[in-house]
Amino acid sequence: MSNIENLLILYAGLVLLNTAISAIIWRQQKTTLSKQLFIIWTATFTVLFAQGLLTQNHFVIAIGFSFTFFINTAITNFISTYTKTSLPSKLFYALFSISLVMGGISFYSGYSFLTITLPITLAVSFPLFFTAYIVSKSKWNKLNFTGKALIITIIFFAIHNIDYAFLRTIESATALGFTVATLLVFALSIFAPAIVLEAVTEEKSRISAEVDVAQHIQMEILPKKPEIPGLDLECYMKAADEVGGDYYDVYSFESNAWILLGDVAGHGLGSGLVMFMAQSILSSILHTKVDITPKELNYIANNILYENLERLNEKRPMTLASLRFENEREFTISGSHDNIFIYRDKTKTVDTIEVDQFPFGIGFMNDIELSMIEENTHTLNKNDILFLATDGITEAPKLGSTKGELFGEPLLIEFIKTHADKPTSEIKSQLINILDEYTNSIYHDDVTFIIARST
Repeated sequence: MSNIENLLILYAGLVLLNTAISAIIWRQQKTTLSKQLFIIWTATFTVLFAQGLLTQNHFVIAIGFSFTFFINTAITNFISTYTKTSLPSKLFYALFSISLVMGGISFYSGYSFLTITLPITLAVSFPLFFTAYIVSKSKWNKLNFTGKALIITIIFFAIHNIDYAFLRTIESATALGFTVATLLVFALSIFAPAIVLEAVTEEKSRISAEVDVAQHIQMEILPKKPEIPGLDLECYMKAADEVGGDYYDVYSFESNAWILLGDVAGHGLGSGLVMFMAQSILSSILHTKVDITPKELNYIANNILYENLERLNEKRPMTLASLRFENEREFTISGSHDNIFIYRDKTKTVDTIEVDQFPFGIGFMNDIELSMIEENTHTLNKNDILFLATDGITEAPKLGSTKGELFGEPLLIEFIKTHADKPTSEIKSQLINILDEYTNSIYHDDVTFIIARST
């Protein structure tokens, strides 16, 4: 086997390997740059076959080479995305088309291979030269080592494109041509994927920073030391992801006090953003209509949240339990939420209270009349415990397995009975420990609960 054949096999193998690697990167990353990287190597692989097949005459050989234009435009698109630089694609295609016409005329006029091919090689290389010039002029100082190395690589790639017109018919230059092409492909196989991975890392860092900010805001927006006269309060929230969709709030006004507990559909950043929205809506209503009833609060909040979710085209309604305390012992509740529980100190039993006074989740639909919403009143006696929670507790899976047995209401009720004689702070810590042990500290949903003992 000759040296040229060995070089051709090496070149083809390198292109094939990079095509496969770029396909894997694109499948894993799903970014514009990873897709464009795959297009570069797919075009390179296709051109390799085209040049091998189109060898009938000088013009056909030039046509086979002209497919390199699609490699070069793929590279320029990649660099355009990477550097956020606008490039004149229409100009590239116009010059390429003109060069093919000129090559055809030269061929049928009987001119030499150089005359036929030179306009085509210039038009094929022009996108790379132009891109290197524009990016170097406007963005060079902002590029890192990898970016600068890629720009230098495409300059040499463009020069190598032009030498095709001069060296293609010189048999002794064939080995040199394949060697240079292999080195350039090798350089491209290093710097282009590195840029993709750097961009992914940078994007992940940016998103992580934004999520950290959202998480900080979510924790800061919660009441720091929630207090309601006549109640000993303990609150807890743990998000399954960086940002959770659970919501709780406590307000104390001169004439009344409120406990609010909600759970936005799903969890994660999207649900967390809806939670922020709901908190803002409910807070605004309560501070402007201090004497509002729970059912009126839910009615107004539902209409506003529904309209906002419609604008966002985001179907994330939320469960909500709204409790208004008229005095230290009596509260009125309205909402659509999981059951809440009252431990009766006198009888050592737990009452289960259904929270179904609102027909649907808040924000699900706006075709609801105020008359369709109900509210109920309940009384706490001294040392009774009011317990509210989201479904992250009752649906917590054993050992964190999605197929594991759920914690469930019976186990929660038994826990409340067993620990009711302890301080609320200890009840809180004991429940957290038991849930961590039960789930092996693996949670698939946000966990939030409020413990309120009547004093």
